[in-house]
Amino acid sequence: MKQKSVFAFLYLLFLQIGRASLQVFLFQKGFVSVSADEFTRAIRALSWSNHFTFNFSKDFTDVWLPFEKYINGFAFSIYPEAIITPRVTVFFFSCLATVGLFFLLKISFDSYPIAILGTLLISFQPWFVWLSGTPMLEMYYFPFLFSGIALVVCWLKYEKNKYAYLAGLCFLITSGFHIQSWIFINIVNLVILIVLLTKIRNISKKVLLPYFGLFVISNLLIGLIWLNGLVQTGEILAPFRYHVGYSTWYYGYDQVPWIEKFLYYPRLVWNALPVSLWISVVAGIIIELKNRKRWNFIPLVIGISTLLFNSIINIFSVPASAAPERFSLFYTTLFLPYSIAGIVDLAKTTENLKGKKHVRVFGSMLLILPLIIGVWQNTSKIFQFPVGMAEDTIRTGYFLKRMINTTSPQGKILLELKYWDFQAIKALTGREDLILYDRKLDVYNRQLPSVLTDPSISICNYLQSKDIKWLVIQNETLKTIAGQQFCLSLRKDIGRWKVFEVK
Repeated sequence: MKQKSVFAFLYLLFLQIGRASLQVFLFQKGFVSVSADEFTRAIRALSWSNHFTFNFSKDFTDVWLPFEKYINGFAFSIYPEAIITPRVTVFFFSCLATVGLFFLLKISFDSYPIAILGTLLISFQPWFVWLSGTPMLEMYYFPFLFSGIALVVCWLKYEKNKYAYLAGLCFLITSGFHIQSWIFINIVNLVILIVLLTKIRNISKKVLLPYFGLFVISNLLIGLIWLNGLVQTGEILAPFRYHVGYSTWYYGYDQVPWIEKFLYYPRLVWNALPVSLWISVVAGIIIELKNRKRWNFIPLVIGISTLLFNSIINIFSVPASAAPERFSLFYTTLFLPYSIAGIVDLAKTTENLKGKKHVRVFGSMLLILPLIIGVWQNTSKIFQFPVGMAEDTIRTGYFLKRMINTTSPQGKILLELKYWDFQAIKALTGREDLILYDRKLDVYNRQLPSVLTDPSISICNYLQSKDIKWLVIQNETLKTIAGQQFCLSLRKDIGRWKVFEVK
């Protein structure tokens, strides 16, 4: 057992080295973000890093709960770089996620080979790779979610109550990152209750007390957030209600038929993997069903139950709008190990088929071939990464940061309000206090005219009165207007953007 533990440690260590090398390679190839949300949260964390104030009432009334802000805020206080710093923190948490996942697979399937091959397979799935290098919220809470589920299985399997309370603590931490995680946590609690009622014959205080403790601890922060929202706004989850209202308006989601809403998440999950991998997963599940092990179906049941619940909820709500494909990762992470488990268990079963070597070879190949094809197809997708923010916008932000740091006096920046590019430029400059917009920031009306097109004002006088040092624009008409102003000189042409300096 000790040798296996040492081997597992070395495997996980070298796995992280390989994953880190891949992240560096992707970054060099231009992989920076999957959505503008990352930059919006960077602005929030950078701002918080300047004062380090903890205000429960304020911090927990946002759709984005504050634990990620605290993590990156502390990191920014050490190295305030809007792209590199969050990438380091999210990769660190992705490393913890692979450890938690390894623990979950080992305890559920009671197999080191399944735990090793399962984490290897999942670690190089496209969305796992991409979310390990971009600070979306999932990878920050996955380590605690997977570890919590693993501890729950430990509790059920070994009947040691301390695991239930530790699982509750993991879920409590999970709940402070994103409202989406609340569903995962309580589906796990529901599945545990069903397992207790159907699998354990003697339900007693000895069993119910730790379950009650698990439920209370895992929902403690959730309850406090609900109560805080009620006190602050008069309704529960008011920020989430605003998010749903805005997203419904923006995407016209109220016009979508209910059946399409219901099938939204299943389609995301189906499209996340090639057909060959799904064949391997289904075959593995069938083999595992025949083996009738007690705990190896906990991940599958949690995945299916959560997918069904989210699909029903989506009929009355809206899906995530920023890189929504990422929401398939939780489900594929729970489903994919069954393709490995099927092959491993088939190999064990056919070891006793003496004289029937052809059966053993054929059965193994039947499962391994679609897995190999699927892994090849998925691995090739890693390098077709999403582009959340255009390269020229990133370069413009970095250019302005250099100008702010090297030019005296600093002055302010008048930025053309391009959705959602302005978030990246604001975050990359690191000086939110210096950013002004050329029009009113109104997410419900994006066609407001620029102040530069107002014939009643003198542009040069306006810029000087606002202490503007830099004008950053993308629109061709605005570029023409700026080029005609005697007080402006073109300092840098960066793709679609032009940066003018006020003389």
